[in-house]
Amino acid sequence: MTNAQKFLDIYNELDQSFAKALGQIKYELFSSRVRQLVLRIPVVRRYKDDLHQLGNLRNAIVHQSIKGKAIAEPYDETVSLLQRILAEY
Repeated sequence: MTNAQKFLDIYNELDQSFAKALGQIKYELFSSRVRQLVLRIPVVRRYKDDLHQLGNLRNAIVHQSIKGKAIAEPYDETVSLLQRILAEY
C-alpha cells in the first residue's frame, strides 16, 4: 500500500469522525469541520494549522494527477502525523 493510500484511509476515517462529532450527515468541507471543532475539541485546536495543510494535501492527491498518477506522495512522517492526530482525537 502506498503512502498516498494510507494517508487517504486515515484522512477519511478522521473526516468521518469529525462529521459524527458534529452530527453531520450531509457532505461538508473538511476545513469547515475543522473550523467548527476548533472551538470544542482541544486536539483539533492544537493541530488546526496541520489539519488545514493535510486537507490541501488530500485534495492534491485526490483531484490532481498526471497520466492517472497522483501528483503528491506523502512522506512517512506526514502519514505518522495524521495517525497521531487520529489517535489523540
